[in-house]
Amino acid sequence: MNVKPRIAIGQARSNCLAALVAACFGVVSLQADEEVRLYDVETSSFRLEYFVPKASLCSATNRWDHILEPIPADLHHVVKIAREHLMSIREVKEPLSLAAITLQQKLLSCGNGGIVRVEQRWWLSVAFRSNLPGGQPVAPAELTVVILLDGTIAEERLTKGTLAFPLKSSGSPQR
Repeated sequence: MNVKPRIAIGQARSNCLAALVAACFGVVSLQADEEVRLYDVETSSFRLEYFVPKASLCSATNRWDHILEPIPADLHHVVKIAREHLMSIREVKEPLSLAAITLQQKLLSCGNGGIVRVEQRWWLSVAFRSNLPGGQPVAPAELTVVILLDGTIAEERLTKGTLAFPLKSSGSPQR
Protein backbone atom coordinates (compact mmCIF):
# COMPACT_ATOMS: atom_id res chain seq x y z
CA MET A 1 0.00 0.00 0.00
CA ASN A 2 2.89 2.38 0.66
CA VAL A 3 4.36 1.55 -2.74
CA LYS A 4 1.55 3.17 -4.75
CA PRO A 5 1.93 6.63 -3.20
CA ARG A 6 5.70 6.46 -3.78
CA ILE A 7 5.15 5.65 -7.44
CA ALA A 8 2.66 8.50 -7.78
CA ILE A 9 5.09 10.88 -6.08
CA GLY A 10 7.92 9.62 -8.28
CA GLN A 11 5.80 10.16 -11.41
CA ALA A 12 4.80 13.62 -10.23
CA ARG A 13 8.47 14.50 -9.61
CA SER A 14 9.40 13.17 -13.05
CA ASN A 15 6.66 15.21 -14.76
CA CYS A 16 7.58 18.27 -12.71
CA LEU A 17 11.26 17.87 -13.62
CA ALA A 18 10.39 17.52 -17.31
CA ALA A 19 8.25 20.67 -17.12
CA LEU A 20 11.07 22.54 -15.36
CA VAL A 21 13.62 21.46 -17.97
CA ALA A 22 11.23 22.49 -20.74
CA ALA A 23 10.66 25.91 -19.17
CA CYS A 24 14.33 26.57 -18.47
CA PHE A 25 15.80 25.40 -21.75
CA GLY A 26 13.08 26.34 -24.20
CA VAL A 27 12.25 22.74 -25.03
CA VAL A 28 9.66 22.35 -27.77
CA SER A 29 6.62 20.34 -26.73
CA LEU A 30 4.04 19.97 -29.49
CA GLN A 31 1.33 17.64 -30.66
CA ALA A 32 2.53 14.93 -33.06
CA ASP A 33 0.88 16.54 -36.11
CA GLU A 34 2.41 19.96 -35.48
CA GLU A 35 5.44 21.49 -37.11
CA VAL A 36 8.69 22.55 -35.52
CA ARG A 37 10.50 25.69 -36.68
CA LEU A 38 14.13 24.59 -36.79
CA TYR A 39 15.84 27.62 -38.15
CA ASP A 40 15.23 31.16 -39.31
CA VAL A 41 17.31 33.88 -40.89
CA GLU A 42 16.43 37.53 -41.24
CA THR A 43 18.18 40.29 -43.13
CA SER A 44 17.08 43.77 -44.12
CA SER A 45 15.69 42.25 -47.35
CA PHE A 46 13.94 39.07 -46.22
CA ARG A 47 13.06 36.58 -43.51
CA LEU A 48 13.16 32.83 -44.16
CA GLU A 49 11.89 30.19 -41.74
CA TYR A 50 12.44 26.43 -41.97
CA PHE A 51 9.86 23.90 -40.69
CA VAL A 52 9.62 20.10 -40.34
CA PRO A 53 6.86 17.87 -38.99
CA LYS A 54 7.48 17.02 -35.35
CA ALA A 55 7.12 13.31 -36.14
CA SER A 56 10.01 13.55 -38.61
CA LEU A 57 12.24 15.38 -36.17
CA CYS A 58 11.39 12.95 -33.35
CA SER A 59 12.23 9.95 -35.51
CA ALA A 60 14.98 7.77 -34.03
CA THR A 61 16.93 8.25 -37.26
CA ASN A 62 17.55 11.85 -36.20
CA ARG A 63 18.88 10.87 -32.79
CA TRP A 64 22.65 10.91 -32.48
CA ASP A 65 24.99 10.30 -29.55
CA HIS A 66 27.77 12.70 -30.47
CA ILE A 67 30.06 11.26 -27.78
CA LEU A 68 29.87 7.60 -28.79
CA GLU A 69 28.94 7.58 -32.47
CA PRO A 70 30.38 9.03 -35.67
CA ILE A 71 28.12 11.51 -37.42
CA PRO A 72 25.43 9.47 -39.18
CA ALA A 73 25.38 11.60 -42.31
CA ASP A 74 27.44 11.44 -45.49
CA LEU A 75 28.32 15.13 -45.90
CA HIS A 76 29.06 14.77 -49.61
CA HIS A 77 25.57 13.32 -50.13
CA VAL A 78 23.97 16.00 -47.91
CA VAL A 79 25.59 18.77 -49.99
CA LYS A 80 24.45 17.09 -53.21
CA ILE A 81 20.80 16.80 -52.13
CA ALA A 82 20.84 20.34 -50.69
CA ARG A 83 22.16 21.75 -53.99
CA GLU A 84 19.60 19.76 -56.01
CA HIS A 85 16.79 20.89 -53.72
CA LEU A 86 17.77 24.55 -53.94
CA MET A 87 17.99 24.38 -57.73
CA SER A 88 14.52 22.80 -57.84
CA ILE A 89 12.75 25.43 -55.70
CA ARG A 90 14.61 28.65 -56.62
CA GLU A 91 15.26 30.61 -59.80
CA VAL A 92 19.04 30.11 -59.49
CA LYS A 93 20.87 30.81 -62.76
CA GLU A 94 24.51 30.69 -61.65
CA PRO A 95 26.48 27.81 -60.13
CA LEU A 96 26.21 27.27 -56.39
CA SER A 97 29.40 26.91 -54.36
CA LEU A 98 29.40 25.53 -50.84
CA ALA A 99 29.81 28.22 -48.16
CA ALA A 100 29.16 26.31 -44.92
CA ILE A 101 27.75 23.20 -43.29
CA THR A 102 26.54 23.61 -39.73
CA LEU A 103 25.49 20.78 -37.43
CA GLN A 104 22.85 21.92 -34.97
CA GLN A 105 20.64 20.43 -32.29
CA LYS A 106 17.24 21.03 -30.77
CA LEU A 107 15.85 19.79 -27.46
CA LEU A 108 12.22 18.76 -27.63
CA SER A 109 9.63 16.48 -26.11
CA CYS A 110 9.29 13.34 -28.21
CA GLY A 111 7.25 11.36 -25.74
CA ASN A 112 4.27 9.23 -26.51
CA GLY A 113 1.63 7.59 -24.37
CA GLY A 114 1.76 10.46 -21.88
CA ILE A 115 5.44 9.92 -21.06
CA VAL A 116 7.41 13.14 -21.37
CA ARG A 117 11.00 12.71 -22.52
CA VAL A 118 13.25 15.60 -23.32
CA GLU A 119 15.39 14.47 -26.23
CA GLN A 120 18.08 15.87 -28.44
CA ARG A 121 17.66 15.81 -32.21
CA TRP A 122 20.21 16.90 -34.81
CA TRP A 123 20.04 18.58 -38.19
CA LEU A 124 22.30 20.28 -40.73
CA SER A 125 22.12 23.64 -42.43
CA VAL A 126 23.92 23.78 -45.76
CA ALA A 127 24.61 27.25 -47.16
CA PHE A 128 25.79 28.14 -50.66
CA ARG A 129 27.19 31.19 -52.41
CA SER A 130 26.23 32.35 -55.88
CA ASN A 131 26.09 35.46 -58.03
CA LEU A 132 23.31 37.22 -59.85
CA PRO A 133 23.66 37.22 -63.65
CA GLY A 134 25.33 40.67 -63.45
CA GLY A 135 27.97 39.33 -61.06
CA GLN A 136 26.57 40.70 -57.78
CA PRO A 137 27.12 38.14 -54.98
CA VAL A 138 24.18 36.60 -53.14
CA ALA A 139 24.73 35.94 -49.44
CA PRO A 140 24.70 32.36 -48.12
CA ALA A 141 21.88 33.33 -45.72
CA GLU A 142 19.54 33.37 -48.73
CA LEU A 143 20.84 30.11 -50.16
CA THR A 144 20.47 27.77 -47.19
CA VAL A 145 18.87 24.34 -47.04
CA VAL A 146 18.00 22.69 -43.71
CA ILE A 147 18.21 18.88 -43.65
CA LEU A 148 17.56 16.36 -40.89
CA LEU A 149 20.08 13.55 -40.40
CA ASP A 150 17.67 11.13 -42.10
CA GLY A 151 17.62 13.29 -45.25
CA THR A 152 14.28 15.03 -44.62
CA ILE A 153 14.44 18.55 -46.08
CA ALA A 154 12.80 21.30 -44.05
CA GLU A 155 10.15 23.39 -45.77
CA GLU A 156 11.45 26.87 -46.50
CA ARG A 157 8.96 29.71 -46.02
CA LEU A 158 9.55 33.29 -47.04
CA THR A 159 7.74 35.29 -44.35
CA LYS A 160 9.00 38.77 -45.21
CA GLY A 161 10.54 40.58 -48.15
CA THR A 162 11.94 39.36 -51.44
CA LEU A 163 14.81 37.13 -52.48
CA ALA A 164 17.51 37.76 -55.07
CA PHE A 165 16.78 34.24 -56.36
CA PRO A 166 12.98 34.01 -56.00
CA LEU A 167 11.05 30.84 -55.29
CA LYS A 168 9.87 29.08 -58.43
CA SER A 169 6.16 29.34 -59.16
CA SER A 170 5.54 25.80 -57.88
CA GLY A 171 7.08 26.79 -54.51
CA SER A 172 5.69 29.11 -51.84
CA PRO A 173 4.81 32.58 -53.10
CA GLN A 174 6.99 35.53 -52.16
CA ARG A 175 5.35 37.83 -49.66
